[in-house]
Amino acid sequence: MEDDTVTIDLPSGFALDNADAPTPFHSENVADYKVKMAVVGNNESLRYNRTFSFTGLVFPSSSYSGLKQLFDLLHESDNHTITLKQAATNQ
Repeated sequence: MEDDTVTIDLPSGFALDNADAPTPFHSENVADYKVKMAVVGNNESLRYNRTFSFTGLVFPSSSYSGLKQLFDLLHESDNHTITLKQAATNQ
């Protein structure tokens, strides 16, 4: 099981642009993946918490295709993009 938390300080003058978390997934009795995101302070930081658990060490060769799909999905989810936009200025 991995439980990672990262806090990203947002640059001054920028804000999150419709930030969304990757879609969680669950493969019965094998894997579970979740991401929780929260804005901290006055839009100053983004806290990103990722939990991944994987059960099993030995799998029959017939399950390779399904396991490959699972790890491809994990890779895609871990490469999820969160964008920033320049915050509106008060003039």
